[in-house]
Amino acid sequence: MFVTYDQTWVDQDSSWWAKANRAEEHINSLGLQLNDFRASEPYSLTPEPTQLPGRLAYRLRFLKPTPVRISATVGDVLHNLRAALENLAFEVARRSMGEKFTPDLEGETTFPIFKTPEKFDAFFKGKRPPAHPSGQQRP
Repeated sequence: MFVTYDQTWVDQDSSWWAKANRAEEHINSLGLQLNDFRASEPYSLTPEPTQLPGRLAYRLRFLKPTPVRISATVGDVLHNLRAALENLAFEVARRSMGEKFTPDLEGETTFPIFKTPEKFDAFFKGKRPPAHPSGQQRP
């Protein structure tokens, strides 16, 4: 049996692929940054005796802080992957609902992020907070 699928799903110019590809660029950059950081010998690992005969404990000491650039790049990766998922979820909903996909439903395709577990649970129980004028849900 031969199965075909809509080739637009693999279109590298689609919004979800653009975000996923950008995340990959950040991941590659992150790898280089981590290699440079490790090469600077930012930590030491020292064996120390313990109270148990013949056993050693190893103390890890950080000699240099992790560069902010590394943390920022991790954030960029996560942001782009989340955006790729949201764009894909939006497109799946749009295609599956057709004309029934109203502007009011557009906000329902986002991945919910809330400041408290209670607000997160309320979202799934249908107690959604009012939307911003832009259509985005409030955290």
